[in-house]
Amino acid sequence: MSTGLVPLFTRGIDEHKDLVLKTYKSAVDRIFHMGSMDGRYLDRVLWEGYGLPQNHMSLQPVAQGEFKPSWSKRYTVNNYALGDFISYYDWEDDQYGVIAKLLPKKGGALAKSHATLKERVVADWFKNVAFAAAGNSTQGMSDGRPLFDTAHPVSASNTGVTYANRPSTDVDLSISTYQAAANNLRQQFAANDVTIIDNSPRLLVVNPDQGYLAKQILRGEWERGTGDRNKNFITEDNVQLLEWAYFRTSGSTGTRNAWMLFGQEHELYFFDRQDVKTMMDWVINVLAYEFVSFSRFTWGADDWRGSYGSKGQ
Repeated sequence: MSTGLVPLFTRGIDEHKDLVLKTYKSAVDRIFHMGSMDGRYLDRVLWEGYGLPQNHMSLQPVAQGEFKPSWSKRYTVNNYALGDFISYYDWEDDQYGVIAKLLPKKGGALAKSHATLKERVVADWFKNVAFAAAGNSTQGMSDGRPLFDTAHPVSASNTGVTYANRPSTDVDLSISTYQAAANNLRQQFAANDVTIIDNSPRLLVVNPDQGYLAKQILRGEWERGTGDRNKNFITEDNVQLLEWAYFRTSGSTGTRNAWMLFGQEHELYFFDRQDVKTMMDWVINVLAYEFVSFSRFTWGADDWRGSYGSKGQ
C-alpha cells in the first residue's frame, strides 16, 4: 500500500464518518442549546437585572437601580481521541480486498463511537452533577448547588433567598408530580427576585423503562390511575417526550426511574470546539497505517432556571 493512498482512504473514512453522524439520533441536541466556541474555554456571565420602579414624588430624587452581574460560569473544553492501526503485512496479505473495503467503514464506526461518547458523558453528568447530593460545592455549577436542588440562591448578591427546582423528597413520575413540576417552571423567579419568568414546559426526559407511563401522562385523554373520568389537560401542554436509554439515574428504591422536565427557556448549553475529525498516516517504525479520530466539546448549565427534576423514589 503506497503512502500516496493515504489521502484516498482518508477521504473514504471521512465520507463514512459524515454519513453516520447525519443519521445518528442524539438526545443531547434535544436537551441542550447547541453552540460552538473558538478557544479552550468560554466565560459566560448571568445578570441580575433591575428591581421594580419605585413610587416617585414630584421634585424628589429618582430611586436608582443597578444592572449588576450575578453568577458566572466557565466552560472548559474536553478533548477525546480514538485510533486504530492497519498492519502493512495484513494489507499485503489481503488477497480478497477485505481490508480495502473495511477501512473506510471504520471511519463510520469511529464517528459512532464519538457520538455515543457524547450521550454517555452527558448522561453521567446528569447522574453525578445534576442530581448530586445537596450542598454548596457542586463542581461545575455556577451557584455551587446541583442543577436540581431545593435551595438555589436567587442571585449572587441575594443568597438569603432560595428557590427549589426539585421536590423536597424525590417522587416518581405521575399526573400530580408532573403538574407540580410544570407549575414550578411557570412560576420560577428571575435573578432580580421580582420577575416571574412564566416558562412553559417543553421536554420530558425519562429512561425507556418509564416510557409507557410518560405517554399515558402526556398523551392520554383521561387521567391515569383513577376510576373517575377526569379529563387530562396535560395534553394541552404539547410537551415532547424523550426516552433516553443512556439516562439511567435511579431513586433510592426504584430502578432507572428518574425524570426531568425542561422549559421553553432553559440554561443548558453544549459547545462543540472541534467536531469529529479523522486523520491517517504511515507509521514507519511499526510498519502500519494509523488513523485517529478526535473531537473536542464541553457542556453544562449556566443556571438552574427552566429545569426541574426528580430521581424518583
